[in-house]
Amino acid sequence: KKYYFPFGKMFTYYTNIGRAFERTPKIGGMLYLKEKFPDMTTEEIGHLVRVRSGSPDFIRLGRGYPIYNNLLLFSNAAKEGYRGDYESFSENKAEFLWKQAKYTYIPKLLVMAAGIGLLGSQQKAIMEGASEYDKTNYFVI
Repeated sequence: KKYYFPFGKMFTYYTNIGRAFERTPKIGGMLYLKEKFPDMTTEEIGHLVRVRSGSPDFIRLGRGYPIYNNLLLFSNAAKEGYRGDYESFSENKAEFLWKQAKYTYIPKLLVMAAGIGLLGSQQKAIMEGASEYDKTNYFVI
């Protein structure tokens, strides 16, 4: 028992760090909604915070969860992310598409333009120095 105690403390420590990272955007979303939309009900705020702030609402499970999540690990979190995206898209198509373009597509297009030299030789040299892994998974600036 005395050998396990330090590991238990370590796991608790890192679990609490993970909880803080998980809760911070949700708390920020709740505070923002309460400040900017004081007429919104508690139920509406709760739904928006669960579905659209931070990580998807991966606690919400469908009937097929035991099957599909065992076949495709963590697929429930992905499903809930897509569900939140669909809900946001259904509510305001233009705003959703603009934010997708602004935060996803335009930065990647700029990275591609820098890579082929459209943004100058200095940016092209920077992009040539970046690994394919970095260019695929990150925004190289």
